[in-house]
Amino acid sequence: MAANDQPNVEGLHLQEIQASITALQDGQAQIMRELGDFRARLGDTQNAIIRLLNKSTGPNAPLIPLVNPRNGLPIENAPRTALEIFELSAEEATRILQILGVPIEDLGEEWLRRAVLNSFL
Repeated sequence: MAANDQPNVEGLHLQEIQASITALQDGQAQIMRELGDFRARLGDTQNAIIRLLNKSTGPNAPLIPLVNPRNGLPIENAPRTALEIFELSAEEATRILQILGVPIEDLGEEWLRRAVLNSFL
């Protein structure tokens, strides 16, 4: 048997390694997608609990800030009381609603504030 007739063992091992790496990368991508889905569900659950707690307060009582469903962190510069919600600019109200994934198509400034209030309470 000539040297060229021998199977290329190194090439086979390299192909197996490459296939294993691809499978690991695919598995990692799937885990990351599932982790993102889990974080979103956890954020939604946290916000549901926070809303219940916020509903039990008066208009001047401090609000517990909602969390960003994508990262689980409190929303930055969130209103601290229900009354502060009515002082939000349209830009700030829009920013908060977008973080929470609330549809805001063609809402006027007052409706934006009401949507934020409904999101917090």
